[in-house]
Amino acid sequence: MSDYVVGFGDNKVDYYTNQNIKYPGGNAVNFAVAGKKSGVEAFYVGTISDDADGQLIIDGLNENKVDLHYCNRTGSPSEKVFVEIKDGERIFVSSQRGSRQTP
Repeated sequence: MSDYVVGFGDNKVDYYTNQNIKYPGGNAVNFAVAGKKSGVEAFYVGTISDDADGQLIIDGLNENKVDLHYCNRTGSPSEKVFVEIKDGERIFVSSQRGSRQTP
């Protein structure tokens, strides 16, 4: 196998409330996607919720060709972060914690 990166850990959905849009995210997810975009094989290892937001995360990782073989799913709700853009800056409004499990 050539060079690769593994994003292990959290995933969440960022809700931009004043733009009515949401994005998959979380440090480990973002790291895996950045690794893939830099030209190496990338894996994400974590627990993804079995809800619409979890599917958004999976779709985003699949779109970026990040390997999800080592993930599992849970019925718990996805973690959410609520953000607003004001004067070009991200303002963190609140968050909703989900269940965290290690695959």
